[in-house]
Amino acid sequence: MQCKYIKEGGERCKANAMSNGYCYLHNPDIPEEDKQLARVKGGENNAILIGELMEESKVRTSKDIVILMESVINKVKQGVLDIRVANTIGYLAGVSQKAIRDVEVEDRLKRIEELVKD
Repeated sequence: MQCKYIKEGGERCKANAMSNGYCYLHNPDIPEEDKQLARVKGGENNAILIGELMEESKVRTSKDIVILMESVINKVKQGVLDIRVANTIGYLAGVSQKAIRDVEVEDRLKRIEELVKD
């Protein structure tokens, strides 16, 4: 449900509403001090916590990527790694996998071309 507060220009607030129909910042039941604190803190509560630092991982072979993804999956299951970080790592692992395949194909093609030349 959308906040029912109408701004000075006549436009309705686009934030999600709480149970009384207002968003957090327009809710008359919330003290102005609390609202100001929320404005100052901004997105601090949205910070992604990685927990323990992850060790560096090689991503030069498909096997390296499998090992990395196994580690990421286990850390998510243990609640140590934020799902957004895991999604990013998964995406980057997919990009790396494609690049690894491209390099392997190029290397094979070069070897074949060398054989054909001789």
